[in-house]
Amino acid sequence: MGPISLISTTIAPGDNVTATTTYTVASSDLPGPIVNTANVTGVDLTGEPVFATSNRVSVDLTYDASIEVIKTADRVSASPSETITYTYIINNVGNTAVDNVTLEDDRLGPISLISTTIAPGDNVTATTTYTVASSDLPGPIVNTANVTGVDLTGEPVFATSNRVSVNLTYDASIEVIKTADKAVASSQDTITYTYIITNIGNAIVDNVTLEDDKLGPIFLTSTTLAPGDNVTTTAQYNTTAGDLPGPIVNIATAEGQDPSGNTVTASDSESVELYPEEPGTRTLGYYKNHPCVIEQVLPVTIAGENITTAEQAISIMKDRSNHWSRLKSQLMVTILNTNVFMIGNCTLEHLGLEGSETVNEIISQAEALLAAPDASKDDLSAMQVLLDRINNSNTSEPLPEEISEACPPGGGPPKTPPGKYKKGFDNDVDADDDAMTKAEILKLKGVPGEGIDEAPGLQKPFNPKSRASERAGKKK
Repeated sequence: MGPISLISTTIAPGDNVTATTTYTVASSDLPGPIVNTANVTGVDLTGEPVFATSNRVSVDLTYDASIEVIKTADRVSASPSETITYTYIINNVGNTAVDNVTLEDDRLGPISLISTTIAPGDNVTATTTYTVASSDLPGPIVNTANVTGVDLTGEPVFATSNRVSVNLTYDASIEVIKTADKAVASSQDTITYTYIITNIGNAIVDNVTLEDDKLGPIFLTSTTLAPGDNVTTTAQYNTTAGDLPGPIVNIATAEGQDPSGNTVTASDSESVELYPEEPGTRTLGYYKNHPCVIEQVLPVTIAGENITTAEQAISIMKDRSNHWSRLKSQLMVTILNTNVFMIGNCTLEHLGLEGSETVNEIISQAEALLAAPDASKDDLSAMQVLLDRINNSNTSEPLPEEISEACPPGGGPPKTPPGKYKKGFDNDVDADDDAMTKAEILKLKGVPGEGIDEAPGLQKPFNPKSRASERAGKKK
C-alpha cells in the first residue's frame, strides 16, 4: 500500500504513534488472501538508522461469481418460412470476472459471443435467427439457452435462461387439377384422365388420398406432400352406350391431414362430350396428317404464333396437354379446314349446328379467348367443343350443293370436277392444275388401306338423310 502518513515523526522513549489506512479489495486480489507487513525506519541521536518490521497480517477474501442470461424472441407467433430472431443478454451479476464464457441454445446449438470475459456489472449481448420449417408444426417452438464460464479459481459458473415459446400458425391447402385427354369421345372410346395434386399451403399434408366419383379410388405414388410439391397420376375410363347422351362429368376429390390431424380437401371436375360410335364425316380427317396438304395453307398465325411448317402445325394439333393446348389444337384444325374446304363464310346453321355466326367469326372468338390470360377452364372447354363440332360437321368434300349455295360469295367450296379433290384454297386457280384425283391422294404416304373408302375424311359424299347431326348433338 506504500507510505503511511504519521501524525508525528519523533517518538520519545515509552511513547507511540498510531496510524491507519484503508484498502479496497479489487477483483484482481482474488482469490486471496491479502497478506502484508509494515516497515518502520528512523535515526537515533547519533544519526544511526533504526528500523523494525511488523507482524504479518492476512485477510481471507470471499467473492460471488454469478451470471444470468435473459432470452427474448422478436415475435409471439410465426408461420413456416418466417424467421424468428432471438436475443440473449448475459449479465455478470457477481463481484468477480467470469472467463471462457460460452452460450448454447438447446434447439439452435452454440451461439457466437463478441467477448468471452465479463467483468462484474458488465454484459454481453448476442442474437441469432431461426427459419420456421414445416417439420416444426404444429408447434409451439419452445427453447432455452445455457451459459457457462469459469471464475478466477477455475471453478465453473453457469446459468440457464428463461423459457421462450413461439406459437405457430399455418395454412394447410391442396388443390387437384383434373384433365381429360379429349373433349369429345365416342360411346366406345377410352378417356385418359390426368390428376395433379399440389400442396399450395405452407404445411406438410400427410395421408393424401384421391377418389374419382366415377372411377373410385385412384392410386398415388406418394401420400405425403411438402409445401410446393405435387403428385401426378392417371386413370382411364372406357365409355359405353350407357353413357349416352352424355356428357360424362365426374369429380375428383383429394384429401389429406394437416400437422394437427385436421382434414384438408380439394376437388376438380371434368366434362367430356359424347357422340355415338357410328360412321361420320370429318372435314379434315385424312388431310390433317399429311404435310403435302398442310403446307399449302401455311403460313397461318394462331394465338400470336406464326406457323410456317407442317411439322409445327402437326405438333400443335397433337398437343393435348391442357385446356389451352387442346383449344389451340382444335383452332389449328379449324383454320386448316376453313382453308381447304372454303367454309369460312358458312354459318353454324349451314353446317348443321345451332347459331348464326360464321366459321370465320368463331375462329376470331377462339383467337381472342386464347389471348385472354384470365380465360376460365369452362370457357376454353366450351370453345374447344364448338370447334370440334365444326370439324366433325356434315361437311363432305365437296360441300353439298344446298350448303354451298347458302354460303355468301367466296365461302363455298371449290368447283372441282367429279373425282377431283381440291389441294389449295385459291378459287382463282384452274381446277385442272390445282386438283388431285382420288388415286393420287391414296398414293400419299401414310394413307391406310387400298381403297378410297379406307381413307379417313374421304369416305362418302354428303347424304342429306344422314343422322350424323343427331349423333353429335347437333341441329337436325
